[in-house]
Amino acid sequence: MVVHWKRHQYEAPMIWSTAQRVTNTSALGFPVAVACPRVSAHSTLVRSMISQARLRAVLDGLLEAGVRFLDLQSYVEALKFPSRDFSGMLLTFESADDGFVKMVMPLLQERKLPAVLFVSTAVVGHTLGEGFGFFRRWNSQLSWAQLRMLRTKGIRTQSAGHRHLDLRSVPPEVAFGDLIRSRRELERRLSEEAIALCYPHRS
Repeated sequence: MVVHWKRHQYEAPMIWSTAQRVTNTSALGFPVAVACPRVSAHSTLVRSMISQARLRAVLDGLLEAGVRFLDLQSYVEALKFPSRDFSGMLLTFESADDGFVKMVMPLLQERKLPAVLFVSTAVVGHTLGEGFGFFRRWNSQLSWAQLRMLRTKGIRTQSAGHRHLDLRSVPPEVAFGDLIRSRRELERRLSEEAIALCYPHRS
């Protein structure tokens, strides 16, 4: 199940909800995996981004609503063995750059919330340029050492593929090779099992 987040009179796919729309989530009896929007100091540039203040407000609203937050293992167990004891929400993020460490991780740590960060293994430790109209910004992607550090903070690293391909546009053998390479790289570098994949391709 994906919860959507409504903003500016439109609904952005794969973006999470306000606290009001998930107030009853903990009573549903099944787990919810939520794709969180990117948190940025430039959130006004792209509709799918939100500010750190907005993230803080939504997290606090969810906690006040009594929503239970699951770690990855609890989420997997809840899928295997449905039970109200395992109902709750798994937070996931897909922006593995310095902004995550600076703007997202402190909020999770303050509230002792677990999360999953999906990464494209080909860009770990690199710097990527992003363009927003006439504005362009360079983002440093998290290194393997930083990703290992996140594990100690309750944040699991999982796969967004190796090169984050649009799997719909490549032959099956190319898609399979990309996913296998990502999984092996994650397990070799982080010494933990890669069991989750972030897909479909973000447009």
